[in-house]
Amino acid sequence: MRSNLIPLLVWFLCLFTGAVSAQVDSLRTRVLSPQEMQDDFAQLCEVFQETHPGYYRYTSPEQMQVKIDSIQGLIQKELPFYTFYKILCSMVADVRCSHTQIYPLANPGPYFNEQQLTFPLSIQALEGGYYVLLNGTMDEGIAVGTEVLTINGRAIQEIEQEITRLHWGDGYILGNRMKAMSQGSFSSFYYVWVEQVEHFNLSLKNRQGEVFSRTVPAQTWAQTNQNFLKNPVNQKLLEIYQKKNQEDAENSWRLKILDEPQAAVMIIRDFNRGKTEEQARKQMQKFLQECSEKIQAKQIEHLIIDLRHNSGGWDIQGAELFSFLIQEPTQYYKRLHTITRDSPYLKYAGFSPKVVKKMADRLVDKDDGTFSLLAEYNPTLEMWQPAPYAYRGKVFVLMNGNSSSTTAEFTALAREHQLATFVGEECGGAYEGGNSGSFFEIILPNSGMMLLSPLVYYTLAVSPPDTKGRGTFPDYPASPILEDVLVGIDNQMEYVLDLIRKERK
Repeated sequence: MRSNLIPLLVWFLCLFTGAVSAQVDSLRTRVLSPQEMQDDFAQLCEVFQETHPGYYRYTSPEQMQVKIDSIQGLIQKELPFYTFYKILCSMVADVRCSHTQIYPLANPGPYFNEQQLTFPLSIQALEGGYYVLLNGTMDEGIAVGTEVLTINGRAIQEIEQEITRLHWGDGYILGNRMKAMSQGSFSSFYYVWVEQVEHFNLSLKNRQGEVFSRTVPAQTWAQTNQNFLKNPVNQKLLEIYQKKNQEDAENSWRLKILDEPQAAVMIIRDFNRGKTEEQARKQMQKFLQECSEKIQAKQIEHLIIDLRHNSGGWDIQGAELFSFLIQEPTQYYKRLHTITRDSPYLKYAGFSPKVVKKMADRLVDKDDGTFSLLAEYNPTLEMWQPAPYAYRGKVFVLMNGNSSSTTAEFTALAREHQLATFVGEECGGAYEGGNSGSFFEIILPNSGMMLLSPLVYYTLAVSPPDTKGRGTFPDYPASPILEDVLVGIDNQMEYVLDLIRKERK
C-alpha cells in the first residue's frame, strides 16, 4: 500500500493516457432477492464469528447482535444492489478495523476506472472546508483552490458524515476514515454510498469569497485523469507536485541531509520492500545502516523521520526501525493471537491443508479459547535489541491520518518509550494494536461482493491508552494549510525545522 508525499495530488501519478471507453455498470440496475441477500449476509456473519480476531474488539456481542437483527429486518424485500452494499458496509464499519473491507466486486480496478461515472473534481479537506486541487472537467471557470459547498443540494459536511460512517477504519479515528473524502477515493465512495447520477449541480466559492454555481458531468475516472492534464487551471499545481511525487514513486526510502538547519530527513513512504519476511528485514537493516553511516559522517544531531502517508507493510520493517532508536532491550508486541486454527475458511487465505496443520502446531491454546502464536516462530515477538548502528540524537517523527498499520505500531511504541517528538496529525491506527497478519478474500456467492478480512489480533507492548481506539497523538499538531498547498510549501515539515532551529539557538 504505497502512498505519496502529500495526498493532495496522489492520483495524477497514475494518469490514464489511453483511449477512454466507458463501460456500462450493470450493478446500477441489479436487484437482489431477499433469499440472495440473506444467504450472503449469513455467510458474512459466519466468516466474522469463526475467523475475525477483532470482531468484538470495539463492539460487544450484544451490540453486534442488535446490529445483525436490524439488518435482518432490512433484507426481507428486494433491494437494489447498492442499497444492499451500503447495508453490508455499515456492518463492516462497525467492526472498526481498517484491514476489514468489502468491495462491490472482485478485481475492482477496471470497475473503478472504466465503469463508475463519478465526481470529476479532485478535492481535499483543508482547514474545515473542501477545496478543488485538480479540475477533471474542461470547465476553466473552476479554479484550483475553489471551495465546494454543496453537491446536488447537499452540504459537503453532510456528505462527509455519510461517507465516513460507512468507511472502514481502526477504532474511533476519524483521520483514517477521511481518506474516503480525498481525491479519487471520494469520487468512488460517493458513487457507491451516496448516489449514481449523470451530473452534479455544485455550489462553489472562489478565492475571492464569491459564491457561484456550476453543473459538471459524471464521467469515468479514466476521463477525469486525462482532463487533469488538459485543463490549464491545473498546470501550476501539477508542475509543483509532479516532481515531488515522482521522487516518492521512484524511491520511497531515502535520506536527505539538510544544511540549514543541520538535520537529516529519513523519508519512509511504505514498509513494502522484500518478497519474504527475511528479505524485508534485511532490506530495512541495510537502509538503516547506510543512513547511520551518512548521519555519523556529518555528525547530525537532529533526525526527522517522515512517515506521512505510509500505510504500512511488513511488521518486521517497523520493528527494525524501532530498534534503530532504542537504547536497551525492549518488547515490541505483547501478544499475537487468532480465534481459529482449523476453520474451512482458511483455504481462502491461500493456505493448503498442509500449511494449516503447520500453522496449528505454532499456536498454543489459551484459557479464553484463543490461540497465541509462539514467539519462537515469529521474530517480532522477541525482545528487540538496539541496532549496532542505532541513532543517539534527537528524533522528530512526522505523521498523519494515513500513517497506519505497521506505521501506527511503530509510532505507538516510539511514543510509549519517549523515543521521539511527534509532529502532524493523529496517526491512522489504534495505539493498542489492530488486526492484521494473514488475510483472506471471500466472494459472497450471490452478490459477488468481495470481503477482505484479517486473521491475527495484535496487542502492542504499550500501556493502556487513556482513550481506547485512538491513534498516537502529536506533541505539536500541524495540518496542511490551503495557501501553503497551492504554492508547494510543506508547512508540517517547516514546523519541525523551526523547532530544530529554536533548539540550536
